[in-house]
Parts: sequence; C-alpha cells; structure tokens
Amino acid sequence: MHFFKLTEDLHRPFTTYLMALALLCLAYLLGNLPLVVLFNSLDASSTSSGDIIQSIQLEFGRTVTLLVLLAPWAFLCVSFSPITKYILKWPILYLFTTRQKFNWKRFFVGFSIWFGMSSILFIVQFNATILWQFNWSTFLPLFFCSAFILVLQCTAEELVFRSFLFKWMSQTQISVIVQILLSGFIFGYLHSSNPEVEALGKIALIYYISTGVFLGLVAFLDRGIELTMGFHFANNFFAAIIVTSSWQVFQTDALFIDTSIPQFGLIEILTSFGTQAIFFLICWKVYKWNLSSMRSRLS
Repeated sequence: MHFFKLTEDLHRPFTTYLMALALLCLAYLLGNLPLVVLFNSLDASSTSSGDIIQSIQLEFGRTVTLLVLLAPWAFLCVSFSPITKYILKWPILYLFTTRQKFNWKRFFVGFSIWFGMSSILFIVQFNATILWQFNWSTFLPLFFCSAFILVLQCTAEELVFRSFLFKWMSQTQISVIVQILLSGFIFGYLHSSNPEVEALGKIALIYYISTGVFLGLVAFLDRGIELTMGFHFANNFFAAIIVTSSWQVFQTDALFIDTSIPQFGLIEILTSFGTQAIFFLICWKVYKWNLSSMRSRLS
C-alpha cells in the first residue's frame, strides 16, 4: 500500500470529508482573529491588505506581524488532531507516514539538504544589492518565533496538500499522477494572492505549481510527508531569517535584505527546477526509491 491509498476500513463517506474540510476552513478563519484584534486596536481606516499589514508592522513590529499572519495555519495545524480523531476516525500518524512512527531523521535530512542548498545558492548569487541588516534585538525574537510558527504552518500545508487531499481523492477513480498534478495546481493557485506573484507576475505561479507537484511526488515515493515537511520548513525558514525583501510574503528582520528589482525569468525557472532535481536525486540515492515500479504504482 502506498501513502496516498486508503485501506477499505479507512474509507469514509463523501459527506465526512466535506465536514472535515469545513472544520479545517473554520479553524483557518478563527486563526485570523489575532490579526483582526491587532488591526482594530490601531487608529487606521484603510481596508487594503497591504496597508493593514504595514500598519501592524509599524505599531507592533515585523515579528509580531509574521506571527499573526501565520496564525491561521497554526490554528489549522492544531485542529487536525481532533478532526482526524473524531470526524475521520483515523490514527493521527496515518496522516504523516506509512511507517510505525514519525521518522524525525527524514524530517531533518529534508531540512538540512534544502537549507544547505539554499545557502549555497545564496552565496553564489550574492551581489551588491543584498544588504546586511543584522540586529540582535530584533533577530533573536524572529529566530525563535519563526521556528515555532513556521513548523506549524508548513506542517499544516503538508497535511492539507500532501495528505488529506490525496487520501480523499484516493477513493475516486482518479490516477495517482492526476492526483499529484491536481494537488500541485491547487497548491499553486492558493499562493496566487502572495505578494511575490504581484511583484514577479503570473509566471511566479509556475514555481508554486511545480513545487506542489514535486512535493507530491516525493511524498508518494517516500510513503510519508517527513521529507516534504523538512523541505518546506527549510524553504520558509530560510526566507524568514536569512534574506528578506520589500516584496516577498515574509517581510522580516532577517540577516539580509534584497533590494534588487524583482524578476523571475528563464534563469530563475531553470534554477528552481535544477535545485529541486538535485534534492530529488539525493533522496532517491539515500532512501533507494524504486523508480522502476513507479509507473505501475502511479496508475
């Protein structure tokens, strides 16, 4: 049995999945309450999302703003446990892996590989537009707060896009490869409101969609989301604490700020595909994925 496929005893009626999805959406909406409370405490009248975020940053700081912006995902992450236990009636481990217990080594391997590759790429691409802005008083709170909130955020996204949706779709006649593609498109579409897309253009969606497809394939081959959780956390943690910019979703008190003109052309696309391919090959070699049988398993 592969990670996405449900055994007969774990099949649930369509309405059960809808109820679970509705409760997950409700948890996400409730997670926006801290943002609403902070904004209502300000003497501000603007209703645009950019102005709201900027107002909260000026009043409470960038780290607090990061926490409240990611709070919906934290609420959603915590809600998975009771929803899985009482609505879906599945063991919570079943959402994470086919192994007997959560494999923390895989999580840290995924994190280390991608964080290391991101660091190497950052050093290679370093130029005069990247400025040092380190400040102990702001960086230390950012480091610990982002480590906490980003683990919850990345776990929630992996549970939704690389576990729950796949297990739901496995009760249909849709092939696994179509499930992976659909999940990737949904993952990309839900990132379409990110400020990166506005700054870089719709072409940035290629990165989000391809990353969603890539992570779906990794979860499928590795029979769990430990590696994808590590990858996802490394990607977001790097963006939060190492280098930020005025146009990315994580505007933080990171070590560096990139002041270059935002662009995402052929070189950036090839770089993203290339680094993900290297990550895939390393994991394939380390965990000895059986690619020869992948075609029959994807059907």
